[in-house]
Order: sequence, then structure tokens, then C-alpha cells
Amino acid sequence: MATHDYDIANQSGAAFRTDLNNALAAIQSNNSNSSSPSTTVAYQFWADTSAGTLKIRNAANNDWIELLQLDGTLTLEDGSASTPALAFRDDLNTGIFSSEADHLSVSTAGTERIDFGTTGVVINDGAADYDIRVEGTGNTNLFKVDAGNDRIGIGTSSPDQLLHLAAASDGPVIRFENTDTTISADQVFGGIEFESRDASTGSAGVISKIDCISSAAFDGTTANGGELRFHTSGTNSISLLERLRIDASGLVGIGTTSPSEKLHVNGNLKVTGNLNAVSDYLEFKHFDFGTIAAGASETATLTAPKNNEQLYVEIKTVGRENTNTGTFVMRSQGVCNFAGTSKQTVGHGDFSGDESLGEGDYRTFSGGSHGLDYDGNNLRLTVTNSGSGTMEEVITLVRYQWSD
Repeated sequence: MATHDYDIANQSGAAFRTDLNNALAAIQSNNSNSSSPSTTVAYQFWADTSAGTLKIRNAANNDWIELLQLDGTLTLEDGSASTPALAFRDDLNTGIFSSEADHLSVSTAGTERIDFGTTGVVINDGAADYDIRVEGTGNTNLFKVDAGNDRIGIGTSSPDQLLHLAAASDGPVIRFENTDTTISADQVFGGIEFESRDASTGSAGVISKIDCISSAAFDGTTANGGELRFHTSGTNSISLLERLRIDASGLVGIGTTSPSEKLHVNGNLKVTGNLNAVSDYLEFKHFDFGTIAAGASETATLTAPKNNEQLYVEIKTVGRENTNTGTFVMRSQGVCNFAGTSKQTVGHGDFSGDESLGEGDYRTFSGGSHGLDYDGNNLRLTVTNSGSGTMEEVITLVRYQWSD
């Protein structure tokens, strides 16, 4: 191992020969030595035996550049995103570099795109407008990250929401799978939760949830049923309560976890508009006559009930003069069989119970009356204000068909 200043002075023949052999030995061994050659020039090699590396002098002749380990291991400078350690001759700002210890990074056009670290892989760490696309065998946009709009698309190249799924034919399907091989009663198969991070007291947490549970333990003999549950929180602090359930038989319960009918409501039910059904049905008709002037009448028309139906009429008044404000019920007992132009009339009053009316029967009270008449095709509900002031009127007609 030798170095040399590569300056062969005038000297005697034997000394000249020794000096020349030393210079050739230095060249032959790449100036191998534990210390740097005393005389250096640009692009000179030095086998640094102390560091165990082969180095080359830089163009400015003021520093050494490490090339590789003397045992053959190839090493690189750390580099940077704009000047990667390993680049391409015609594209020097694209390549690989090390942003810090134990990190391997890839850059293109001088910008870091991906970083492999000790705790994970980070893509687009510099928050550039840099999209990511994964192709499948039949879908060019199997997975798409729209970095410019902070959206993710599955099956679409232009997602419109934070997560956008698209598929042809029957559309996209999301599956939640419980991989447990033994399913117990009320075991959760999966769910969707909606969470708040509001900083107010008691306002952070899951505020709504939809999940699916087993209706019973799966033992290979009983029906393998699933039930959907809908939860919301209406309190502070947040406390989830089940509000609606669809059980394994298709029964819907609101306010109950064990519905016994197609729709089972535990509590009050309000219907705005009509509630209709066919064949052994229950039907609600709602009429809002609004404000009726003194001496005026308003009429609503509906399809006449059949001969084997009953009528229930609930009448409410609001703000009439000299009238007891409130609600009363007129109920027609037995079978209503309208014929010709028969008319039934009922007025306003304070009833302690149901008022019985048969065909052709009527009752009138001061202030106004309600007429039910049949013209052969339609049933007409007429409200007349015979009082001295305006009145507001709402009528709800309930009818149902007797079982044959």
C-alpha cells in the first residue's frame, strides 16, 4: 500500500528507479493508505484503508467523494429530492435518495413521491397535487387517489366525494364480513358509525350508528337471521339508543326491539297526508280547509266508501267565536250505506263520548256544521261556518273494511 506525490526529482539512477517504482505502486493500488495522499488532483482515486472505502477527488479538488466499500459494497451519497444520489444521465432530478437515516425515497421532477421508512411507507409526503392510480385486469381505475381534491375513487377516475364507488351492471356493493365460525345471539356482523369530534363538553363521540346483529345463535337448525338496528343519541353527554329495528322476519319496530307487526310503533304516531293500503285496509284522509269566513262553506271530495265499511270522523276547531275550542269525535255506528242523496250532519260541541249516527241521522250545533253526503259516485265532506266570526277547520277521516 502506498501513496506518492507524483513528483520525480532529478536524482541518481538507482534512486530514480526507486522513486518511479513507488509512484507506479501508488497508481497500481489506487493510492491505498490510511491517510490521504499529500498531493491531490481532480478525479484522483484514493483507497482509504482506514474507512474501507474507495474515493475519488471532486472536480474542484477540495474534497473526496465516496464511491464504494473496499469489500465491493456499492454506496451512494444521501442526495436529495432535487439531486437524487442515483439518477439518470438525461434526467438528473429523477431517481432515489435518502432523506434521513433508515429512509429510502424516490423522486421525479425534483419532488419526493414515495418514502420507505422504518415505521411505514408514505406516498406524496410533500402534499403535492400528485394522483395515484391502481389498475386491475378489467378496470383502469380500480383505485384512484385524486390528490388535488382530496378524494378517493374505486372504479372511477373522477371521484365526486371523499369516497366514491362506481361499477357497471348492478352497481357497487360493500360487504361487511364476520369471520367468526361460531355465531352467538345478538352478535354484531358489522356496522357504520357516525362520530363527532366537537370540542364542547359531552359532544365528542359516536352520535349515530347502523349495525347488523344475529337474531339467534347459529346452530345449524334454527333460522340464520340478521336484524338491522338504527341508533341515535339525543342527549348530552352522548348516549346511543336504539330507535328502529328491522327483525329477521321483516317486521319493523320503532321504539321497540321486538316488533310483532309489519309496523310496530311504541309511542305516538303522526301522519301528515294520506295513509293508504289496499285489501282489508285502513285509510286516513286528511283535509285542511284553512280559514273559513262567516257564512261560507268549504267542500272536499273523495272516493265513496263501500257498503261494508265504517266511518270515523275527527273534527278539530281553532279560534271560533262562542265555541268550545277543542276536539271531539263523531263515530258512525254499524254499517254506513249511503244511497241517493242522503245526508248526515254533525256540528261542533263538547262530547263526553262517541255520538251515534245512522243513515239520515244528523245533529246541529250553533256556529257550524259538517255534512257528509253521497251523490252516487263520490262522498263529499262539507264544512259550513254559520257563526259570526271566522273559523279554521281540519278534518281527518278514518275508514277501514270489515273482514269478510
